Amino acid sequence: MSADDRATSPPVATRLAATGRAAEVSAAALATRLGRWVAADGSLTASLAGALDALVNSGELRPGDRLPSERALAAAVAVSRGTVVAAYAALADRGVVDRRQGSGTRVAGSAVALPARRAQGEGLFQAAPASIDLLRAVPRMPARTIEIVRGFDAALVAETTIDSDPAGLPELRERIARLLTDDGTPTTPEQVIVTSGAQQALSLVIDELVSPGDVC
Repeated sequence: MSADDRATSPPVATRLAATGRAAEVSAAALATRLGRWVAADGSLTASLAGALDALVNSGELRPGDRLPSERALAAAVAVSRGTVVAAYAALADRGVVDRRQGSGTRVAGSAVALPARRAQGEGLFQAAPASIDLLRAVPRMPARTIEIVRGFDAALVAETTIDSDPAGLPELRERIARLLTDDGTPTTPEQVIVTSGAQQALSLVIDELVSPGDVC
């Protein structure tokens, strides 16, 4: 599976971050992430086992994650149930997965406890030893920003923001769209979202595009 395929396909599973429990992996999502595994050399059993092993090694499948039942995965990847049974058995023999009667097949190892979920973007701004706290950094404003601030229209005051559109004050979005259009990027007000700062903008983008368990 190519890097582009992985970037555009859904994650293997959504982990239950609030409780720290490992994921229940759906057969459909797993089949998507396996990609073109049938093109690999060797038997179907060996190819399927190798593709699953690769997902474990890459971190897309984590310790404690429960894999789909043999029947469900067989239907999702269009092979016989026996092929999946043999692939799971091969992975168990190599210590990649644990198989227990009544609890199914899980990736070997203890599930990693995850903290309560916060917005994904917040992690980019957490201060650490010998790091720069981006929450407090105030970079030098570009000349264009200073020009816009100095050209502020007194008509845009705090009172006008009450009950305004969640995407931002319509008048402000119109002005931003006009500035972008004048600079060579045709833009409509509907394409503009006004945030309270760069951190909120980054958090919105990351929350929309990144899910727990995604691998770069």
